[in-house]
Amino acid sequence: MGPSFDRLLDYDRWANQRWLPIVESNDALRPIFSHILNAQAIWFRRVADPDFSLPEAFSDQIDSNHAAWKSILPNRDLTEVIHYRNLAGVPHECPFGEILMHVINHGTYHRGQLREMAPDAFLDTDYVMFALDLE
Repeated sequence: MGPSFDRLLDYDRWANQRWLPIVESNDALRPIFSHILNAQAIWFRRVADPDFSLPEAFSDQIDSNHAAWKSILPNRDLTEVIHYRNLAGVPHECPFGEILMHVINHGTYHRGQLREMAPDAFLDTDYVMFALDLE
């Protein structure tokens, strides 16, 4: 069996925190990083709290998203079907666990874009590096 969602959320936070100083010193990277964090908040609003809002600073957004997702994880059934509307207003439904996997993978995908945009600021935020960092 693979890593738990609890651990994957910790990985996502770890990877975002590693990118934070680079993003804060490079204006070209800010829109993608903002997209990662805002998408996490949008999905959290859909599954748990429509009034959830993010603080202004990226570092606080990372912490706020992480705490929010971790707080609901123990009390949610991964098979629970979530009914929501996308940003265009189109209704959809998807199991909670699939949404959570999307949230984590979405961040990984866009951090890969950051890596392409900032090749001189090489960061290895692959999951295995997180796992090795814990040893």
